[in-house]
Amino acid sequence: MSYVDTLPLVPARLAWPRPTGCWPPSLGIVHDMEAPEGPLTAENCARYFAGPLAGGSTHVVVDENSALRCVLDRMKSAGAKGAPYRSRSVNDWGLQVEHAGYARQSRAEWLDRSSTLTMEQGARVFGAWCDEYTIPPYRLTDDEIRAGMHGLVGHGDVSRALRVEHGHTDPGSGFPWDVYLEMVRSFMAGEMWTPDEKARLLAGADASVALEKRWDTSAREKLDSIFIEVIDEDHPEQTKSGTLGARVKAILTKLSV
Repeated sequence: MSYVDTLPLVPARLAWPRPTGCWPPSLGIVHDMEAPEGPLTAENCARYFAGPLAGGSTHVVVDENSALRCVLDRMKSAGAKGAPYRSRSVNDWGLQVEHAGYARQSRAEWLDRSSTLTMEQGARVFGAWCDEYTIPPYRLTDDEIRAGMHGLVGHGDVSRALRVEHGHTDPGSGFPWDVYLEMVRSFMAGEMWTPDEKARLLAGADASVALEKRWDTSAREKLDSIFIEVIDEDHPEQTKSGTLGARVKAILTKLSV
């Protein structure tokens, strides 16, 4: 049983079986609720999705202290407008999470106490899904979305990349993807690393240091594993300024202070 299977279920009104062939899911979609931070925002959103006036749904809703399941993984939610992705739509292939907050929030506002805790709740969900469905824990570019690649996106990313008319922009330009993706990885049991992914992790780890060392333990464990992979102590040139090894070493030094 995965972490998501343990969440309280508040069934959404809008949910359908996934179309034949759209399993396992390949896309994780990040939303914000356009609702204020707070300890009951997830509960309020879940009740709205369950009610007769609901105009949408997502698989999970999260706020600073809770996560609720609204749509089962094998079902399709109504979180994003239809757009061509892998010959179907993003909803057909997606797993979606609504986060308390607004798309207009700045990076600093997303990194305040309440939103950081909310992101942690969402990242725990995506970490479980990335493990279970082998979804790479990185944010897709527009070209990668159009190519049907697997990964994580914002609602605004798919609206832009797939040219959805009147599409949404959440979670907004201030959303701290570097921090969020490092959080997702910190909750994963197994991980998949490419050279590009290693570089992306370093950006997230740099941000972790700025977050009052909140993520030091997991960041250090992951960076240690990368350090072993990319640094051969018999070849000191690999730690020269500007190399991946040098960046890893510099961050490890920060984390050990």
